[in-house]
Amino acid sequence: MCSSSFTVRFPCKMRHAARARKALDIYLSRLALDADTRGDVEQAVGEAIANAVEHGFREGTFFELRARVIGSVLRVEVEDDGTGFDPASARSEALRGFGISMMRALVDSVEFFKNGRVARLQKIFRVQPSAPRAVPVENCAVSCRVWPPTGQAPAGIYASSQSVFVTIQNAI
Repeated sequence: MCSSSFTVRFPCKMRHAARARKALDIYLSRLALDADTRGDVEQAVGEAIANAVEHGFREGTFFELRARVIGSVLRVEVEDDGTGFDPASARSEALRGFGISMMRALVDSVEFFKNGRVARLQKIFRVQPSAPRAVPVENCAVSCRVWPPTGQAPAGIYASSQSVFVTIQNAI
């Protein structure tokens, strides 16, 4: 599972909303989320991005998308440089669309901060076990180095998230 946080910042224009959604999609693909959870998050965050672009737009402004996993909670925040709004008035959307209501229906928690300029969406999830996948040989690159140089470690293969180390026991 991907454990790092994720942050992207775009000009507050509609054409960049699709890029932000694509960036989130790439981040979510690294998490072991079930399809329903992932779809709910993508749709809810897509609505938050659309709101940021529509309501936060002023020439020269930006919106930022941040995501991270905290235990079993995926937290996504969308922040814009706009003037904000009164989050209490968002509870009654009789005069406008249903975006905030939809976000609340799709994720476990929706909160607003900074006078409504930050929307925080949280979704509790269970990690799905991943099935082993075969990787075609033509898509693999392998480099080996002997570690440690002194030959002190037992022979074997050690893997980290970035490298594979092959140790060779001294035969002399």
